[in-house]
Parts: sequence; C-alpha cells; structure tokens
Amino acid sequence: MVEYIIIGILVVSTTFLAYLLMLSLRRITSLETYMLEFDKIIKFSAQKMKIVDDSGHFESDDEIGFFFEQVKQLQQLLNNLFEEAPSGTTKKK
Repeated sequence: MVEYIIIGILVVSTTFLAYLLMLSLRRITSLETYMLEFDKIIKFSAQKMKIVDDSGHFESDDEIGFFFEQVKQLQQLLNNLFEEAPSGTTKKK
C-alpha cells in the first residue's frame, strides 16, 4: 500500500516537473527568437547608418556621433551574446 502511494506521488511530481520544464523551454525559445530579431534590426540599422554616413561627417558630429557610438556598442554586445554557427544560424555561447 505504501509503495502505491510513493509511486503515485512520484508520478504526479514527475508530470508536474515535466510540464514546468516544457513551459520554461517554450519561454526561453520565444525570448531567444525575440533577441535574434532585435539583433537583425540593430545590424540593419547599423548598415543603413553607414550608408548614410559614407564620408563620416555625421559620425564625427557630437550629438549624432553619440547615437552612432551607442548603436555600435549595442551591436558589439549582441555579437558577444551569440556566435555564428557553421550553418548560418546563431547559437548561444
């Protein structure tokens, strides 16, 4: 009788923990997707800013240069978060 109670408790707790794990993995995947999309947006905006500022006049300006520098720092931070996998996808370090 005691064995059935212990087995029942183990089954219920294992099912509950598996459900929590599934929810956690789903949340992690959605956050990772969000971060990858954000990384793409930052890369795109940095490329467009470089095209606009071919001669470097905007980048050397104090107010606009500050914005350029902040975007560069943000891009470096995101580049350090993820590394490129051989297949072209990114994977977390």
